[in-house]
Amino acid sequence: MKEVAFLQAIVYNRAVKNYGKILSAKKIAILALLTGLGLIAFLIEALIPTLPIPGAKLGISNVFSLFALVLYGLPEALLVVTARTVLGSIFAGNLSLLLYSLTAGVVSVCVSRLLLLVYPRVSILAVSVTSAVVHNLVQLLVYCGLTGTMLLMSYAPYLCLMGTGAGIVVGLAVIFTVKAVPLSVFHKIGVGNKENSETGGNKLKAKNGKLFFRGVHIRGRKELAENSPIEPLTGTWEVAIPVSQHIGAPAQPVVEVGQSVKRGQLIAQIGGKISANVHASVAGTVKDIAERKDSRGVSGVYIVITPDEKQETDYLPPLAEPTYEQIKMRVEEAGIVGMGGAGFPTHVKLSPQSPVDTLILNGAECEPYLTCDDRLMQEQRDKIVRGAHYLADALGVSQIMIGIEKNKPQAIALFEETDLQVIALKKQYPMGSEKHLIYCCTGRKVPLGKLPADAGVVVQNVATAYAVCEAVEEGKPLIERVVTVSGNGIESPKNLLCPVGAPLSALLEQCGVKEEAVIYQLVMDSVGMKETLPVNVTVTKGVISEFAIADENANLEGVDPAFADGSFFIGKSIDELSKLLNENGSLLNGVGVTVDIVRAAIFALANYEYRRPKVHRDWVKKVKSVKHNEAVKYVAGGPMTGTALTGTDAVVTKTTSGFLLLTAKETCAEEPTPCINCGKCADVCPMKLMPMQIEFYAAAKDYESAEKYGGASACISCGACGYICPARRPLAQAIKTTKAEIGRKKS
Repeated sequence: MKEVAFLQAIVYNRAVKNYGKILSAKKIAILALLTGLGLIAFLIEALIPTLPIPGAKLGISNVFSLFALVLYGLPEALLVVTARTVLGSIFAGNLSLLLYSLTAGVVSVCVSRLLLLVYPRVSILAVSVTSAVVHNLVQLLVYCGLTGTMLLMSYAPYLCLMGTGAGIVVGLAVIFTVKAVPLSVFHKIGVGNKENSETGGNKLKAKNGKLFFRGVHIRGRKELAENSPIEPLTGTWEVAIPVSQHIGAPAQPVVEVGQSVKRGQLIAQIGGKISANVHASVAGTVKDIAERKDSRGVSGVYIVITPDEKQETDYLPPLAEPTYEQIKMRVEEAGIVGMGGAGFPTHVKLSPQSPVDTLILNGAECEPYLTCDDRLMQEQRDKIVRGAHYLADALGVSQIMIGIEKNKPQAIALFEETDLQVIALKKQYPMGSEKHLIYCCTGRKVPLGKLPADAGVVVQNVATAYAVCEAVEEGKPLIERVVTVSGNGIESPKNLLCPVGAPLSALLEQCGVKEEAVIYQLVMDSVGMKETLPVNVTVTKGVISEFAIADENANLEGVDPAFADGSFFIGKSIDELSKLLNENGSLLNGVGVTVDIVRAAIFALANYEYRRPKVHRDWVKKVKSVKHNEAVKYVAGGPMTGTALTGTDAVVTKTTSGFLLLTAKETCAEEPTPCINCGKCADVCPMKLMPMQIEFYAAAKDYESAEKYGGASACISCGACGYICPARRPLAQAIKTTKAEIGRKKS
């Protein structure tokens, strides 16, 4: 029913945006064409012998009146009806038709318009049937009024039945016509706004989005990478491409070990109703196809490809002026999935079970640190806009919105120059959630347990729209994406365009990883020394890189130069020094400081390194300063909804928005304490759930009660509850476990 939705969405836009008020030369020509075709249909139908059933008439000419109403609006439809009826009466030589047909035509068009305004998502078939029934009833009322008798009103049920049949015929004619005509034809006549998608078209100022009164306000930390332009991942790397990068069934490999593949070639095809194709991101030789665990501990089948020096491509053929069916097929062939993180196959979302009238592009990017979507919107705006129109064409909608948080002013300004309606959203987490984005952009609420399509909306990520544009215009499958590499553990945070399957180690090599270099201050106190000597020791990953007397005025009388300049210590690890001191107690007898004193100081330093600062704390007085921070936590995705990694053997997938290397100051390693029943988790939950109840029952493995009293199945896994909890309870993990157990029992 895409053709129905296409016309419905046009009507909705006409009602909301008031397009079509000015009769341009192009519009006049189209209205004249519709009037002429309607007149021809009227005259041809007049030549057909009357059916044996009184009043039975198909009214094919009404097809063109309905087209005018749907495509342009009420004034234009009335113009077509009036011109067609007057000219038809003149050509038929029966001016009395004006009294009946013109009155009935005008009233039926007005009623149809009112129906579309009250119920924007009503089917075109229903509009056509309503118009035909009203047309017949108005003609009957006019006749009764002229004759002064109401006896003929007994004929009304029969005329309603005839009108229903005629309306079905006219409605089906409109639907099949739209299906047969390429969408590009509608764009060329000014419908769907395709011609205004670039700058210079209809420019719409951003509107402020609605507010939702829950969630949390998190420091964005986007300043680390937001000014870093997108750059390609350099170097040649072996890629490991998982066959399951999406929600649904894993794709089935269609290549063999030892087979040569080209960049963009299909290597795994759809494995079920909800699944997605997988393509080679590099040209090379298939080295292995095997199951293995990733750095999150999840098992899956990977296709490992060793790249060739020459990167040949095998893309799909580009599409010129594609129909909605061709667009949907191309999205499926290209293996495009939701790139905001969920990974739902896009071609499935393009076939909603409920009629939709609005497409929303998600450019909120509310997760801290991540800037890949922001940079994509700034650098590839035109492709995103064209991709949005392709998606809208496939859905049959022309109302396109893009929601962008206000902390991205450059992106907002750029999209204000396009024909997309920009919704400037408050910086609030989780603004990027589908349900909350829909509400803030349209005011519509998605019922609990329902899909966005049930509210007449489909949401797609801006990166998905970009991928759709490349798939349609260039035939390029989804084989690469922009990934943010950030965190204070990264030397140079960047936004990298990476092939799918690229190893995290390659990204880290290009961005650089900060090494731990901490300056400790030791107090070397000895009876045999003239005074206490504070010593600064710089340790880089357990190795002493600097060793110097901190006080320039310290009395170094009798102190060996090897101690004063640190030449004995530099380059040695703490463990190595401890071992040397244990094996050779006389090693430092000549440096002016007793062996026991040095040994104690080194042991104290070692205890600091091993997170046991209470041991020998008298020797290590303080940490004077920190030069660099070492990453203590690796995260795939954002810090709120991402997944902690066990190492650097992760790979880029279609849904990987970022990799974060977080330091101790950016993470929370505190042990959870008992719940204090403060209720903060319930206060900030955007779905109005009771996270503390879920965690309480999940700890007792009573998952049914967790669902009953906490509402776990409605959780959107945003992590706001865990972020706000002062007791550091594992709320998000408990909810995730509960949902998994509930799903397992249902299956």
